[in-house]
Amino acid sequence: PELLGRHVIDSVELSVLAPNTFGEGPYFTNLSANNNSLVVSVRFGRHTLLWPGDLEVAGEHNLLMSGVDLKADVVKAPHHGSKTSATPASAKATMPAHVIYSTGINNRFNFPHDEVVTRWNAVGAEAWNTGIDGEVTITVTDKEISIKGFRRRQKAAG
Repeated sequence: PELLGRHVIDSVELSVLAPNTFGEGPYFTNLSANNNSLVVSVRFGRHTLLWPGDLEVAGEHNLLMSGVDLKADVVKAPHHGSKTSATPASAKATMPAHVIYSTGINNRFNFPHDEVVTRWNAVGAEAWNTGIDGEVTITVTDKEISIKGFRRRQKAAG
């Protein structure tokens, strides 16, 4: 079966959004592995979570140009919050209530980068950082999404 596209499992809709090469093959041969990241959207009820892998600017551009709806309640920041990702256009297209940075404590890359944090703040996303908050747990029900960090109290989102 085709991996790209929409898949329904019970009451969960899983959409594989990228790499969508528009019929040119399984990946973009002229782009890096990061820009060929698997991008997955998970929808349960009225809530959506977006996992864009390690996408960087070129991969984000391709995703935006594909025309798919990228709005999400929770987004895992692409490429750990690297300055090579999360363009203002992609942050605006998603408009999440929450953004999660998957980082390590005092990581050698200094993720997330300040300019990326500023971009997500500009769209009103509350930040969660595994390097600070510890393990981040997301619970999705018909009525709400709640997020908690191992070292941070729970927060409900509509």
